[in-house]
Amino acid sequence: GSTLLAELPNIDPSGKLLGYTYRIIFAQDRGGAILTTKRMDLYCGIGKQGLQEARKINRYGRLWLMLPKER
Repeated sequence: GSTLLAELPNIDPSGKLLGYTYRIIFAQDRGGAILTTKRMDLYCGIGKQGLQEARKINRYGRLWLMLPKER
């Protein structure tokens, strides 16, 4: 898999965008629901808390592919 930097939206309970959080994530597969190059699934955890977090992140975001520095 690839190493990526993700810009994730911080959303309040009313749906207002508060800003962004940046996380390093790892691309592990391409799920069956991903049919274009402009979509991704993000695993947010198990149970109710994971589901609540995942539901907040249904917005546009940005990803950067992280590559090793050339020497």
